[in-house]
Amino acid sequence: MMLRITSLSSLFLISMLPFSLSGQDTVFMGVDNHQSIVSNYCVVYTDNGPGQPHSPRVNSSYTIKAPNPSYNCKIIMHNEYEYYINRNNSYSIYDGDTNSENLIVRSAYDVYYDYMLYTELDNGEITIKFYADNDNPPESFEIIVQFCDCEAPANVTHEYIDSSSVVLRWDGHGYSSFAIDYRTFSPPVGSGVLNNYPLHMSDTNANIQTIYSNADSVLITGIPPYSFIHYHVYGVCDSMPMCGTLGNTSCRNFSPENITVTTDEDSIYVSWDSVANANWYMQSSLNYTWDMTTNNFASFPKNCNTTFWLDMTGGYGGFYQCNITYAVNQFYGCPDVSSWISDITPYSMKVHWRDHEDIEQYVIKCIRDGAPNDTVFCDTVSSGIEELTITGLEEATRYVIKVYTLCDECEISTGSSNYVNTTLDR
Repeated sequence: MMLRITSLSSLFLISMLPFSLSGQDTVFMGVDNHQSIVSNYCVVYTDNGPGQPHSPRVNSSYTIKAPNPSYNCKIIMHNEYEYYINRNNSYSIYDGDTNSENLIVRSAYDVYYDYMLYTELDNGEITIKFYADNDNPPESFEIIVQFCDCEAPANVTHEYIDSSSVVLRWDGHGYSSFAIDYRTFSPPVGSGVLNNYPLHMSDTNANIQTIYSNADSVLITGIPPYSFIHYHVYGVCDSMPMCGTLGNTSCRNFSPENITVTTDEDSIYVSWDSVANANWYMQSSLNYTWDMTTNNFASFPKNCNTTFWLDMTGGYGGFYQCNITYAVNQFYGCPDVSSWISDITPYSMKVHWRDHEDIEQYVIKCIRDGAPNDTVFCDTVSSGIEELTITGLEEATRYVIKVYTLCDECEISTGSSNYVNTTLDR
């Protein structure tokens, strides 16, 4: 259902897939001239894959004609390696032959990542016009052109029943017969990445399975536990039933419910509602990596005077960075307060701080900033007081003034600091 588009700089083959996405004939696409083909299903590829030498395109073009001029057209453009299209490696698709000015879409201006459109044509043909590229950029693009006389299924959704069963539902526009091609995919735990559009559905070596349905839904069972599926749903309404919808079931992840957080002196304990057969994926401020568990609880070390955060998501179909819940975002320790200095003289200064409602005592410390780095003043002050005068200092000397808070959880805060020079006595 989604496709990607990349900077285009070399043309490669056109593949004609008669009935299924698996199995394909290929036709080499020319470089500096115009060629045409009559086909219900074509796939335009790069030459040799990303980063490999390819044929430079200079104002080349290709016209793809439907066997029946009344057929509708579905165009999928897919770019795997660049988020933005390089303006020097762009192409445009027109409704009609090479003389047409009826622009359908431009890769470099209308599309940024994945793009798919379904359109009626004036005469059952489109023309892809490529422009000069910049020698040999890394790239991988795919343009899929499908012709058929039935509208592609729309609004495909999925719902996992358990770890190995998923239901696909769609709007079939009143048609009564559908085919579903699918293959499974198991990403490594913690990768957080899954291609939105299954480029490899056209791989002749892919283990693609096909099932049929007479309704606007289908139940797929026997999926390897915790894997995704890539699918192609299309209506069987003519001899070339390829105007389908492609997609994947990657985002069946769900948020944990009723999260509870408790602590003791050394640990943070998190629990949530259990979901049968679900995997839970967690990333915390302790390691910044996604870890998996099948439990509905976890514990973490509590570090004093630091903020601990925990991101979570659950799913039957593997891990993908969607439906993330920020389960915990909490500072554990003694809060610091803002402080500042005034009334600086050669032998004294006044320290100010903002009283915190949860703090009962403050520690004010003055340290010589330089050898011998000794503490020249230290005092504990009760809440309700917001200033203190330090005396007995030396003239023209640099000091660091620190204000700490005291609390039961971590005893003492990291403190706020002010660096101050006393004035010269003249």
